Amino acid sequence: DGEISFITSSSASVPAGCYITSKATDPNNNTSEFSKCALVNAGQVDQVADLSITKSNNVDPVGAGSNVTYTITVTNNGSSSSTDVVVTDPLPSQTSFVSASSACVNNTGLAAVVCNLGDIGSNGSSVVQITLKVTASGSGTLTNVASAPSSAVDMIPSNNAATATAVIQGVADMAITKNDDADPVNHGESIMYTIGVTNNGPGNAAEVTLTDSLPEGASLISASVAQGNCIGTTTVVCSLGNLASGSSATATVSITTLHAGAVTNTAAVSANGTDLVTSNNSDSVVTTVNPLADLEVTKAENSHPVTPGSNLSYTITVRNDGPSTSTSVVLTDNLPSGVSYIETANGCAEAGGVVSCALGDLAATEMATGVIQVTVLSASAGTVLTNTASATSTSPDGDVSNNTATITTTIQDGISVPSLSAWGTVALFGAVIEAFAWRLRRRQTGLAR
Repeated sequence: DGEISFITSSSASVPAGCYITSKATDPNNNTSEFSKCALVNAGQVDQVADLSITKSNNVDPVGAGSNVTYTITVTNNGSSSSTDVVVTDPLPSQTSFVSASSACVNNTGLAAVVCNLGDIGSNGSSVVQITLKVTASGSGTLTNVASAPSSAVDMIPSNNAATATAVIQGVADMAITKNDDADPVNHGESIMYTIGVTNNGPGNAAEVTLTDSLPEGASLISASVAQGNCIGTTTVVCSLGNLASGSSATATVSITTLHAGAVTNTAAVSANGTDLVTSNNSDSVVTTVNPLADLEVTKAENSHPVTPGSNLSYTITVRNDGPSTSTSVVLTDNLPSGVSYIETANGCAEAGGVVSCALGDLAATEMATGVIQVTVLSASAGTVLTNTASATSTSPDGDVSNNTATITTTIQDGISVPSLSAWGTVALFGAVIEAFAWRLRRRQTGLAR
C-alpha cells in the first residue's frame, strides 16, 4: 500500500465540464482507476465549494407590533474555501429593520439586510442574526428569504437560499370602561349602561367580543353596539369584529331592575391574540336601586239606608301595587263630623276624630282590608257625610295620587239618636250595637291576617 500525489492541468483544448479521470498501473500490472469532479473552464480547474444556508425564527406566531429574530447559518460543505461570502436578506413587507449582527448592515437602497461573512473554509460555517419589527397593522403570514451565493463554483446551488415563515397574530391591549346613566334609581326603573371598548395597541385586534353579564333579577330592555351585533338576554354578547390600534367602539345596554339594593353589573372584553394588559379587560359599576312601592286605597260604604242613630260601616282596602315591599304602612281615616267612633280595635287608635291603624309591611300585590263602624248622631235628612282615608309608608311611593280614597253618604229620614249617656239604657232594652269591627286581612294567594 502507498500513496501517490500528482498535479494535473488542462490544456486550452479541453472542453469545459466536470471531470478528472485517472488510471494508474503498478509494476505488477495492477490497474486502478478513479475520477474526481472538477470544473474545467478554458483549460483551468476552478475551486469547488458547496454553500448551504438555513434560517429559523425565534417566535411563531409573531405578534403584530412586536419583534422577530432570525438566525441564519451558512455552511461550506465543499472541499475548497468560499471567499467573500455575502448573505442577502430582503425585508419582508409588514416589517422594518431593528438590528443585526456586526457583519450585517441595513441597505435601504436594496431594502435588504446585507451580511459580509468573508471567507468560509471547507466544512466551516458562519452564523448571523437579524431582528425585524412587524408593523402594528400586520396580518397574515410573514415570509422571509435569505440567500448566500458562493464566489467559488457551487456544486449544489439549490441550497443557497432558505425561507422562514411565521403567522402574524394581533397583540393588543384591550381596555373596557362602563358607566350607568343614573344612580340611584327607583325599583322598576330602567338603567342604561354605556360601555366603551378601546384597543390601546400596539397591534390590531381581531374578533373582539364584549360580554355583559346582567345582574340577577334584571330584565333586558335593549342592547346595541356601534359596530357588529349583540345577542343574548341574561348574558349579552356583542361581536365587534376587528378593532385597529388606537380605535374604540361603544355599546349601550338597558335593563329593568327587579330587586332593590346595590346592583352590580360587569362587562368584559376579549380578542383573538395576546393581550398585553389583562387587568383592564373587565369593568364593573354598582348602582343603588331604591325600593319603590305604590299604595292604593279604596273605600266603600256598606250601610243602607243611613239614618240618624244607625250604624255606618266603611270598608277600606289598602293594596301595594309594588314592585317593592311597602314598609311600616299606616292607614289614617278622617271621620266625618256628625258621627261617633265607637271603640278602638287592635292596631288602631282614635284621637280627635282621626283613626290611625298600623298595618306593618305589605309585600308587592299584598293588601289589607278593614271595616270601621261609627254611629250616626242627630242629623237632618239630606246631610252629606264625607269620609276620607289615606295610606302612607316609609318606602318611596311611585304614585301618590291613589293613596287617598273619599266616599260620601247622604242621611235619610229617621228618628233622632239618644245622647251618649243614654246608650246604657238602649243596651238594657236589648238593642245590640256592634261596637267596632276593624279587621285586617292579607290577601295574597288566599292568606289572611
